[in-house]
This record gives sequence, C-alpha cells and structure tokens, in this order.
Amino acid sequence: GPGTAVDLGGMALSPGLIDQMVLGGFDKSILRDDPLDIARDYLKLGVTSCQLCIGTLPWDSMAEVVARTRAAMRHDGADAAEVLGLYLEGPFQHPERTGASLPEHALPPSAENVRRVTEEFGEAVTTINVSPGTPGAPEAVSALCGVRRRASYEGQAAMELEAAMDPSEEGSYECGLEPAGETMLVRESGLLRRVLDDLAGGVNAGRISSRFH
Repeated sequence: GPGTAVDLGGMALSPGLIDQMVLGGFDKSILRDDPLDIARDYLKLGVTSCQLCIGTLPWDSMAEVVARTRAAMRHDGADAAEVLGLYLEGPFQHPERTGASLPEHALPPSAENVRRVTEEFGEAVTTINVSPGTPGAPEAVSALCGVRRRASYEGQAAMELEAAMDPSEEGSYECGLEPAGETMLVRESGLLRRVLDDLAGGVNAGRISSRFH
C-alpha cells in the first residue's frame, strides 16, 4: 500500500551498524571505564549495537569487566548503542601466542576452567575463543554439553563425550590442517563458536559429540 515519504534533506538512511569486537574508543577503555559511555558515543556514529572484547587478564580484572558489561546490557534507554555482551578472546589462549594479552594468565580450556567461566560469567559472555593448538578442546566441549563438568581422572571428559556420540548423526565440524614437520597440525579456530551455536539452537549432546569427533 501507499507509504509515507520523508524528505531527508540530502542525507542518507542506512541500517544501524554492529561492531562485534569493542575494546574501547573515544579515549575510553572497557578495562577501566563504563562501557555505556563508549556505547553512547558509538550511537552518534550510527553503531546501534556492539559486543565488548577482552583478552587474557587476571581473573579479578575479567570479573570487573563482566560486572560492568552486565550493567550495560541491562540498560534499556535509546541514548546508547545496545551492548550485546562480552567476547572472551582470552583466557583460553596459547601461552606462547597471546599477542598483547598477558601470557601468565592464559588458562587451558579444561572442563573445570570452562565450567568456572560459564558459571561465574554466565549470560554476559556471548563468544568464547579457544586458540588453535591449545590442548583441552574435548574437555571444553564436554563441559559445555553438560556431559562431564568435573573430571576425577585424566581423559574422563573426553572419553564420556565420545561415549555420548549419536551414531545416526552425519554432520561434522570442519577444522583446518596444516603441515608441521612430519606431522599435521589441527587448527581448531572457531570450533567452540560452532558448538555454542548448536547448543543455542537446541542440538543435543549426542549429535554435538558426533560432529566434534
């Protein structure tokens, strides 16, 4: 049917922009400042939603950023870009490849460490990174699926995840392979993101286990 014409006076109209990796801006940092102040400045540039990001930090420092992120996520005013949550680039980084992060605070993605992140940081975390070459991916997936959150012996989480496989599942998670001397190195980049997407979509642990293996 007929619509309403609006004269923009030579200006352009576009959808709101989304920034998926915000560490700071406008002379502010999410490590020390209120992310809502950053979100307010962002809105003036046409960014209507954003995901905050931190690397590998001391646990107490991460917890402080999470608390500020939670408060920003609850803001329902129209004066700021919507804060979607927090992307954890750390702490599950390879200690020799942390870049500008703090290698001494890097953690292996064990079932216990994943459980601690998900239970203490919870809904504030929207994305979790596990760096390629970091041991512990089976334990991390097992913990996320609820198969084994606490391990009492080495390999328990990985074994129980394998035992949960659904033999009728034919899908898989793609991983990269690259030569490393006489062996091949499996690149797991993005693996946990795909697992989390499946969990959010209601895919059960058996199917996820089969796709992982």
